[in-house]
Amino acid sequence: MENPIAPKSKMTISLKDKKLWIIVGVVAVVLLLVVVLGVVLFGGNKSNNKNDNSNTANNAAFDFNQCIKDNTKPGEDSHVANDICMNKQAEANQNSQNLSPNGTIAPSFSPTPMANIKGDPNSTDPKQKGLALSDGQCEGIGSMKLTHAPMNIKDVSTIQPMGAVVGGHVTPIDHEYYYQANQNAPKDTYPVYADGDGFITIIEDDFDGVKEAWRLTIAHSCTFLSIYNLLTSVTPEIKAKLAANYPKSASITVKIPVKAGDLLGYVGGQSLDYQLADTTTQLKGFLNPIAYNNREPWKVNTVRPLDYFTESVKSEVLTKYIKTAEPRDGKIDYDVDGQAIGTWFVQGTNGYAGSDSHSTTTPYYVGHLSLAPDSIDPSGMIFSIGDFKGQPTQFAVKNIDFTKITPTSGIVKIELFQRSYITSAGATWTGQYATGIKLSSGPSQATALIQMTDNQIMKVEVFSGKTPAQVTGFTSAAKIYNRGQDAHLIINNGN
Repeated sequence: MENPIAPKSKMTISLKDKKLWIIVGVVAVVLLLVVVLGVVLFGGNKSNNKNDNSNTANNAAFDFNQCIKDNTKPGEDSHVANDICMNKQAEANQNSQNLSPNGTIAPSFSPTPMANIKGDPNSTDPKQKGLALSDGQCEGIGSMKLTHAPMNIKDVSTIQPMGAVVGGHVTPIDHEYYYQANQNAPKDTYPVYADGDGFITIIEDDFDGVKEAWRLTIAHSCTFLSIYNLLTSVTPEIKAKLAANYPKSASITVKIPVKAGDLLGYVGGQSLDYQLADTTTQLKGFLNPIAYNNREPWKVNTVRPLDYFTESVKSEVLTKYIKTAEPRDGKIDYDVDGQAIGTWFVQGTNGYAGSDSHSTTTPYYVGHLSLAPDSIDPSGMIFSIGDFKGQPTQFAVKNIDFTKITPTSGIVKIELFQRSYITSAGATWTGQYATGIKLSSGPSQATALIQMTDNQIMKVEVFSGKTPAQVTGFTSAAKIYNRGQDAHLIINNGN
């Protein structure tokens, strides 16, 4: 008897086999096309493997100290060279960490080395700004009362306020100076202490080949930080946290817990620089914060230490303050829209950074200008310029109020005098503790012409050796300054 099912069953199996072979054939064709396409696109890479491996070896052998030497220019501080070399080191590390199995460089998801940095140096969000200032090593938010002075008060001769302008510090300085009892003492004479609990998050050994100058950042939280600079050494316990071959003059990210009163290191033969930054506070006297965030992002968040010290610490340190006018800690932000007072930058020099690129031979301060009250005697005014006959120079001025110079003032002549200071006893102040220190003016040095052509644009020219009567108007040597409204961050060289 014929099985009615058999023919049906046979036909079903045959149909499945056909479908299966069709699928197999399609897959085989796709695989063949992929192989052919791979040969066409990447076949030439084998000849480049040797070069890629050579580049990898070069990256692995990157010499940071040599890079610092190669990029440190006369008259420039180490931070410019450090910025250049930190980017080069980051690029080298990025390449060495992204090797594919065949030794070539694998694609990276980071367009620049800076893309991996936590936080944002230009952010108005306090925590994001603090993350950037602490290299991402901070914890928590909020400020605290600081229970320990940076130095034993008996070891201090004077504490000089923020806001000074001297040499390459053309614009008001954002830190205080703690000068020792013996300003000529050998290195490591006086101990330096943590002012409060937190983490050391950044260490820099700014070694110039002769002496060391250590810089430490303590993050008390992600919004409150202390910055110490110019220690002549750090404790062995802190130094032990660094690699044996740590790079000199480079910012090194660490996370070392400290308590208030812990010994950080020592200082001698130079001042201790000390400052605080509170990212919940942004100074209103900087009209364009990005003009500072592109080089010293803590500056716009600088705060007065006296506001954060406990009453006992405050009463101790005030005995060494040489400024008697308020604010005793000093002031650094003076910009007022539509007035000449404050900080200015040569147009096109990218604000405080002084350049559109890390790779520059020109000192960052050359295009800086400050028209502001004196840091010790705010009744007097200082004209500070980054390029006077090729040098940064500060002058005293007489009978000039920079707040009264506006776009309606026209061309204003300002006679510039040699700057000096006298004590209440009438003696020349030499830097030791004294009271009643006043700005004094010496011989006439030059005449400046300034003209505000807009609320944040000013034309400036300085005539060396000339009196106001000898200056008739601007020449082609005049420069245009602004408030840094054209500034931008430098993420990588030229970007």
